Amino acid sequence: MSSRTLLGITIAALLAAAAAQADEAAPPDTSNWKCESCPFAKGYVAEATLGVIDPRQANATYGRYTGLDRSHLDADVDARGNWRDDSGRYAEYRLDDLGLDSRTGRVTYGQDGKFAVSLSYSGLPHRVYDTTVTPYTSAGSPTLPTGWVAAGATAGMTDLAASLARVDVGTIRKTAGLDVRGVLGAGFTVFGSVTHETKRGNDIVGMPFLVQSAQVAAALDYQTDTVEAGLAWTGHGASARLAFSDSKFKDAWAAMGIQNPFLPLVPSATRGVLALPPDNDARGVNLIASSALPANSSASLSLSYTELRQDAALLPSSTLPGATVPGAFDGKVNLAHYAATLGSRPLNGLSLHGRIAYDQRTDDSTPLTIAQVITDEAPGATLTTPRYNYDRLRLDGGADYRLRKWLSVGIGGDRLNTDRTMQVAKRTEDGRSWVRLRLAPLESLSITLKGGAAHRDASGIDLSLLPPNENPLMSIFYLSNRDRDFFEADAAWTPTETVSVGLKSFLANDDYRRSTLGLLSGHERRIDGTLGWTPSDHLSFYADGGYQKRDTLQDGAFSAAAAIWQALIRDQYSNLGVGGRYAVKRWDFAVDYSHALSTGNSTVGTIGTLGSFPELRTRYDSATFSVGYALSTALSVRLRYAYQNYASDDWALDNIGPATVPNLLSLAAPASAYNVNLLALSFTYRFGERPAAKD
Repeated sequence: MSSRTLLGITIAALLAAAAAQADEAAPPDTSNWKCESCPFAKGYVAEATLGVIDPRQANATYGRYTGLDRSHLDADVDARGNWRDDSGRYAEYRLDDLGLDSRTGRVTYGQDGKFAVSLSYSGLPHRVYDTTVTPYTSAGSPTLPTGWVAAGATAGMTDLAASLARVDVGTIRKTAGLDVRGVLGAGFTVFGSVTHETKRGNDIVGMPFLVQSAQVAAALDYQTDTVEAGLAWTGHGASARLAFSDSKFKDAWAAMGIQNPFLPLVPSATRGVLALPPDNDARGVNLIASSALPANSSASLSLSYTELRQDAALLPSSTLPGATVPGAFDGKVNLAHYAATLGSRPLNGLSLHGRIAYDQRTDDSTPLTIAQVITDEAPGATLTTPRYNYDRLRLDGGADYRLRKWLSVGIGGDRLNTDRTMQVAKRTEDGRSWVRLRLAPLESLSITLKGGAAHRDASGIDLSLLPPNENPLMSIFYLSNRDRDFFEADAAWTPTETVSVGLKSFLANDDYRRSTLGLLSGHERRIDGTLGWTPSDHLSFYADGGYQKRDTLQDGAFSAAAAIWQALIRDQYSNLGVGGRYAVKRWDFAVDYSHALSTGNSTVGTIGTLGSFPELRTRYDSATFSVGYALSTALSVRLRYAYQNYASDDWALDNIGPATVPNLLSLAAPASAYNVNLLALSFTYRFGERPAAKD
């Protein structure tokens, strides 16, 4: 279905719905009505918080998404407020973490039933490393120091130690937006939004030189601009929303060139070039509609069509002078989505639901035929870029019936069929079914039991579509045949008005019975529990905990033959949390503690003679105490102390320096760890007063 056809159907549906509503008796004009005794809040109220945060020994890992990554004072600034008058006009704002890179804010002005305009901003830092080092300078096009002495291995790079300089790895994402909404009448509303997003910083990128490689902190400078506009309608028991969107992505860097720090295996391989994300556009139209139906039923419809375009210039086939330039890539991909949902309660105690969804990906890009060049010296095969398409149909549904007041039974299932082109498995069929029992033997106790099975089958295998040198006995996990059995149990118990208990458990067994190599089996066990106790209005306690274990077994081979090596991977996760709250008169106290531990053990070797890798281990402990005191009805003060310790042991990262691995010039990125004591003091002032509502 084309975008024009979809648009025509959408507009016709909206006009028909509006016409149907217009045939009903016209509602009274309430625009001049005035409520003299409505209990709507009016006036202006606000509060502002000002304080300081001192995160001692903080680093990039601790401040990954907040920006609290240094041992220095940071401002703790928040503000929020709202205003409203008799005519329904209002303004509200909320500003959080203004002293941090993770600051957010939203300001809205409008009038009830007429319009609303909002401005928003959000910052999202992503601190990764602050101890990494490199001899490269200029992140945009990393270069080595003048006079660099190349070597066949890192140990022979005589200038390496003297050339190392620290480089922080991380990014900052900033998003600013404008949202507008206006009421047209007769149930129609128009809306629109504009967002501008930037992402700048750097990330770790590895540049391979055949059997050697160098890590660099590659510069990122992305910009995404998105515009959306649409029309919404709400009638008696029905609604619809039509939206058009246009998004443009721009990358300030088309490619990144890196000097080869090693002695090149061939004289011409002195420099590597890596393509970066290209500029691209996405345009789409989306319709969502829902309606109530007879017999206690309802239905919804979702339609969308998106076009992805890319025409950025491609890199030359090698870095040699006079290398062939393939030209611009005329990329075009169309995505279509259609879905319908139906829910019904035709009989007392019986509920039914079903959904059908169809997705299609059509790649209309112009194929390119490109001659490979290996390490700028040896010619490789001539390849034609493939076109990857798929059609996906999903069906799911179920029924629940109450047999007794304390017992109900349900059945359900789903099926996903995917047809692909240019993939090893032309078709996969995923099916799942389950039975569910809900029991309430006591008024205070409810139990839900659910068990079922799932099966995935792959067909139409075409080994000629495998990437070069890939073992034909190994397939991608989501294209492999799989059988799964699973069981879930949930229980909720409230023995008294002040105590609540919850318990959840899950287990699943996976078997890849037709796989010769790769995953053979997987087993997962998980249990979670919660406890809450509120002995009084002023005092409450909680505790929660969980445990999860996953085991996977896989076979491997060095050639297209029977398995000769095996790997057994066992991962375990556990967590515990306890805390309490107490408030009396002007005081309030809060205490929280949490602990989490994860371990990973890998046993690898030839079949029958397995050996263990060192254990992977991560531990997290956090304790927080806060106390607040109301100095007056308008002013309060809060003191908060938090201790956090995070430690991870990763043999693949521990003690790896720039020259530790002979054929890898590393950034020396360590396993994440921190030990932080945070102290925060803040004052909150509340001002403004709403007049009491008239009786």
